[in-house]
Amino acid sequence: MDAYYRALEKTIKPGMRVLDAGSGTGILGLMALKLGAQSVTCVDVSSIVNVSENFLKKNAEPGSYRIIQKELREIKGMEFDVVVGELLSHFGFEEDSAGIYSSLKKNLAGKPVFIPSGLELYCNIANISRFTDDSLYKSTTIDYTEIIKEYCQFPEYIKSSEFRNIADDQLLYSSPLTEFSLPSVLRCSIELPENTCFNAITTFFRAQLAKDVFITNSPDFNETHWMNIVFPVFPAMISGGRIEVELYPRSIGMKNIWAWKVTTGDQVCYADSLSQSQNSIDEILASCNLIRTEPDISYSGDILLSILDALGVENPSTDIDVLVTNIMNKRPDFFSSKEHASDYITSILAALNSIV
Repeated sequence: MDAYYRALEKTIKPGMRVLDAGSGTGILGLMALKLGAQSVTCVDVSSIVNVSENFLKKNAEPGSYRIIQKELREIKGMEFDVVVGELLSHFGFEEDSAGIYSSLKKNLAGKPVFIPSGLELYCNIANISRFTDDSLYKSTTIDYTEIIKEYCQFPEYIKSSEFRNIADDQLLYSSPLTEFSLPSVLRCSIELPENTCFNAITTFFRAQLAKDVFITNSPDFNETHWMNIVFPVFPAMISGGRIEVELYPRSIGMKNIWAWKVTTGDQVCYADSLSQSQNSIDEILASCNLIRTEPDISYSGDILLSILDALGVENPSTDIDVLVTNIMNKRPDFFSSKEHASDYITSILAALNSIV
């Protein structure tokens, strides 16, 4: 929170109106008031607004704040000077956060300052001990290779204190906050000294909060509670020169289902966590709050048809308008707006695009 305080200190001027987006306990809103803001509006979709109301009642002046329990996409026509929020995650944004900020930019009156204002995503390599259990390789009677290979098909969430990156950080993606749209594939090249051994691709973000103020979950900084998404490389690679990295950040619901590829010389490592989930279609659909209606699906190419069927589409298509109409008719209480439904469906289609 220190970085957010420094950013607000640089930004807030007397008389400013502040929106605390996804306010949680309301701590950022209170910071803004203490730094001279005229008023703060705390908006959160969950019942935690009851906590923020009690918190501000005890610590802020009456009439200086208001609490709204509502989906942020539904906040329209209001005018603020500053929008501050901590809707970040281990990879910078959760599935829907970027869409929330872009909708706020479109729906709010005026031109507020956003905190954070921009986001950068980075990549590196590392040797991580948990990916190489020496005891497994010492057995002379059991071959654990296939077990380890399957384990290494899934990204891991690891504390930055558990590893150190080997090479120079490489930028994967950079964007203003309100225009953030994660590409379907992220690529970078990393130069290595001769005989460098590594068994993981590491990622981290850097969010710009204000001039000269940023927050990051880089292993070189120990200032956030966010972990790093790390991708196992099995078997470990030994290389010198250039390696090519490709990351496919697919997300269904709140479940990350990634694929990644590392190439150096004639060595190639490719992993796809969705391939390990292809016999768990019900689990995938459940993460989308959907129900499977086709009884027998045995391979991943049918997942999209199953989801479209669950959406109530008789003739499956990728026409977003058709899908929005069907899913809003089927689940009228789940979506706050057509835009919300459209973003939700688009994320599913994007997540499945590379396997259908």
